Amino acid sequence: AEYSTPHISKLAKAGVQLNQSYASTVCSPSRASLLSSRYAYHVGMDSEVLKRGDARCLNVTTVGQQMKRNGVHTAFIGKQDVGYSSWACTPNCNGFDYFLGFYGPAQYYYLHGVSPQSLDFHENFAQAPQYVGEYSTNLFTRKAIEWIRNTTNANPNPSTFLYFSTQAVHTPLDAPPGNWPGCSHIGDTNRRTYCAIAQSLDEGIGNLTQ
Repeated sequence: AEYSTPHISKLAKAGVQLNQSYASTVCSPSRASLLSSRYAYHVGMDSEVLKRGDARCLNVTTVGQQMKRNGVHTAFIGKQDVGYSSWACTPNCNGFDYFLGFYGPAQYYYLHGVSPQSLDFHENFAQAPQYVGEYSTNLFTRKAIEWIRNTTNANPNPSTFLYFSTQAVHTPLDAPPGNWPGCSHIGDTNRRTYCAIAQSLDEGIGNLTQ
């Protein structure tokens, strides 16, 4: 690799490494499988990425609902992209107590939408324009840590499940704030920006796991 992601690498080495598995090349099918534990073609999510106006929805039991049945406190932070034609498709209606993020396939890291007229960013059921201007990786990490602390402080022996589904790394290539010296040796502008996005994500993962 052209650069290191030590926190993500540490998670991989300490976790379960899959040496024979299948993954889709696009967002919606992959996320549908993660949330449902089913092949994407079994839940109607095996074709194109969901676009605005798409009526598809993940109409099966999700990992959030299964956790809730067992008394677990749940949160979904980040990108959804498995259906948003009705509220019934969204995380708050599918087993997650708390949601912060966006429903669609992509957006700007700072603006959280294509334009002010089409803001795709919610905190639970309410649009959340107050977060415009905060880089999404930093925001998602900050709110995830905040949710963990608030949940554990409010419950003496909490069982918690956080589905942390960041935007990074995805187009558009919006560079994170700050300097990323680990990327300065990369000549191509887009690859250098990609590196900074990945290293920002790695830093966030480190803060979250800590």
